[in-house]
Amino acid sequence: MKLTHTLFLIRTVNSFGWSAAMPFFAIYLEVERGVGLGVIGAAYLVSGLLSLCGQLLGGWFTDLFGSKSVMLTGYTSSIVSSTLMAYMLWAKFNVLPIILLYVGFSFFRALSNPATSALIASQKQRTQIASGFSLQTMGGNIGFGLGPAAGGILSERLGYPSVFALSALAASTALALALVLIRFDELPRTDLRVRGGSKPKLSGLLPKGKETLGFLGVVVVLFYVDGSLYTPLSLYSAGFIHLSNQEIGLLFTTNGLLIAVLQLPLIQLLERSGWINYAPTLSAILMASAYIAVANTHSFEAYIVAMAVATVGEILLTVPTQLMITALSGPSNRGAYQGYYSAATSTGRTLASFITPITFLVFNPPSHAWYVVGIVSIVGGIAHLAVHGGIERTESYPEETARNPK
Repeated sequence: MKLTHTLFLIRTVNSFGWSAAMPFFAIYLEVERGVGLGVIGAAYLVSGLLSLCGQLLGGWFTDLFGSKSVMLTGYTSSIVSSTLMAYMLWAKFNVLPIILLYVGFSFFRALSNPATSALIASQKQRTQIASGFSLQTMGGNIGFGLGPAAGGILSERLGYPSVFALSALAASTALALALVLIRFDELPRTDLRVRGGSKPKLSGLLPKGKETLGFLGVVVVLFYVDGSLYTPLSLYSAGFIHLSNQEIGLLFTTNGLLIAVLQLPLIQLLERSGWINYAPTLSAILMASAYIAVANTHSFEAYIVAMAVATVGEILLTVPTQLMITALSGPSNRGAYQGYYSAATSTGRTLASFITPITFLVFNPPSHAWYVVGIVSIVGGIAHLAVHGGIERTESYPEETARNPK
């Protein structure tokens, strides 16, 4: 089996396990243990911050110790933390240690992501890298689509501890797939010991150069726009437009299905046409159009169309930006740069989850908040054009001469 296909399976399984547990922990705390919404929100905020730290450290450790070490450590730690969560919920431990363990669970789940991305980024040809990142995105969406459905059935029939038991089983499956199907010794090393056999120094893993820093800033902005498509749109659709839960579910089913079907062929088309580096700007235009449509309609059918347009925008954003961060990195800091990229996307989406809902209360009518998101999208698209030239001039891939940004 090809490496990219194996990593697709692993990402699907890992995302499935994470999404089967994550949405139901908040329900468990509120319904079963009577925890206030403020405390739950704070717990999820800390969880998000620790997940971001896990992505950063996972990237650094990948360059220092290799993808194999980080992946196996991440999956093993996920198995242990998920199993402990299932036991503590079953035994009805005090709430505080349960929340603290959940924060650790989030950290370990995020640790392995940059390591898998670094394996893809170390492939020999750009087309392989593009296909690999496309399959990773598809796997993540398939897992996130199936996980909550499985978690909902289990939590109702067997109780909340069962969703973390399922998460532990998923992490065990991911670990087994990595051990059995990935021949790490035959792959390009992700901890390349350059410069006389020494490991990369930590200072060499830090992001350098105005192109890299500018690009990461643009990623935060564009993924703020992308992140407004999820929690904020759900809250707005339910609270102001009064769509039913079933209708909101269909919106996000549309999103997941379109990504699964269109991700790979659209990226391959952009690669062949030579337009892939301009895709984030086109994404920004499509996203802005979708949000302006949301601001001006109350029809479920129109929302489906807007979601379809925004989803195409999301497809045009994710893989092209991953390719660009790969181009900016060198062989000795590829994992760290994938970690920075993951942290930037998480930062944008986290900010969207907090800021965009607040704007619903600021504007009268609340629909005007979507114009702000649309404007931010256009600004992000223009900013991408501004930094794109520097990225294009420094573009390098593993088969070319390695470049470390200065």
